[in-house]
Amino acid sequence: LFGDYNLVYAMTGRVSPSPFLWVHEGLTIPFETDPLFPKYDRWLADNVRTAKVRWLVFEHKDRINYLGIGIDRFPALNEYVNRVRAGAEQHVGGFAVWELATE
Repeated sequence: LFGDYNLVYAMTGRVSPSPFLWVHEGLTIPFETDPLFPKYDRWLADNVRTAKVRWLVFEHKDRINYLGIGIDRFPALNEYVNRVRAGAEQHVGGFAVWELATE
């Protein structure tokens, strides 16, 4: 899940590939300008890959969270997800869903 509804993980019994409860620059993740941000971005992309994530759910149909942060803010994660993306974008209510193939 890319966004702030991480309670879905608890309801499904799945472990989130990110330990942060929501995406908020400077509070739960480093600012994009922080020297540590690229390391965080690569770490997150690696977690998604090693967890063999099959579905990426965005909390908003425009693929951003409620703070306006989109996946394009994360170059390593965005590159990985676009490389393994399989099929057309689906929508469930206000959520956008991408199916991912595992490597």
